Amino acid sequence: LGQQIIAGFLAAGRMAEHLDILRAAHRLRRDAMLAALSQSFSNLQGTRWTTPDGGFFVWVEFPGDLRADALFPIALDEGVAYIPGSAFVEPDGPCNAMRLCFANPTPAEIFEGVRRLRRAVDRMIDREGAKI
Repeated sequence: LGQQIIAGFLAAGRMAEHLDILRAAHRLRRDAMLAALSQSFSNLQGTRWTTPDGGFFVWVEFPGDLRADALFPIALDEGVAYIPGSAFVEPDGPCNAMRLCFANPTPAEIFEGVRRLRRAVDRMIDREGAKI
């Protein structure tokens, strides 16, 4: 039944319109993520992030010895999760980067998540002794 529904959808020529809707929704979420990062992290000198042309992720890099793996449990305590950059580098390589997904949350949830991430970073700097 599911395949018949999809076949009918494709046969009706609705895919291009649907893709336009999805692209617009993801562009809105991407732009919310970039705005939230700028709002919360622009004053943390040396922090930088990508502006993706496609996909569902923003790559964020932190300065100094702020390691995304060590930050992860603190971020979870703040109620936010991400993919540590160490998942994308050689084993045992230190990584001060993370991959943030903007595919599912609403813009409001994105802003709140990035605020929580900044709280986690501040906790790590203040209490855990990360050097920036």
